[in-house]
Amino acid sequence: MFCLLPNCLAQETFLVKDSASHIKCSVNYAVVPKIRGDFQSFSGKIKYDAKNIAKNSVEMSIKTESIKTGRESWDKIIRSKRLLDSKQFPLMTFKSKKVFIKDGKYNAIGIISLHGISREMTFPFEIQKVNTGKDGYLLAKGIWKINRKLFDVIWHKQLDKGGIIVGDWVTIDWQLTAVK
Repeated sequence: MFCLLPNCLAQETFLVKDSASHIKCSVNYAVVPKIRGDFQSFSGKIKYDAKNIAKNSVEMSIKTESIKTGRESWDKIIRSKRLLDSKQFPLMTFKSKKVFIKDGKYNAIGIISLHGISREMTFPFEIQKVNTGKDGYLLAKGIWKINRKLFDVIWHKQLDKGGIIVGDWVTIDWQLTAVK
């Protein structure tokens, strides 16, 4: 992590710019090696203070109906009651409670809410660049793994016992550009 200015300022607020960011997900699937999707609509706010990590925070909101896999038939299944149930649960959210550095890496402890269930989880991430100048920006990225079953995302009651057809673990690969 570094600042492009000699002295980083106190806490700054940055808003996620979805057109310059991505949130991708993938899950193993029996018919093809992985189903990959991109969330097209999301927003977020990052509070950043280089001198006092404890003041840092992040809030994210992702529209579940915005997932695109490149195959409309898969998109419909993922958005349906069988998986994300986007009509009943239109948002997936994350709100940090604490940001800290462990073994030289950033981590965020927070509440992730998905499919009507909220759970506290810890996620690692990197801050790649920060510019606190007039046209300031922040670039951050991470790869997280979430067990979909912890959020009752069960695609089929009978066949979804061991994650054989649809994998239990969803990988979320994200990179955020946030601006002042």
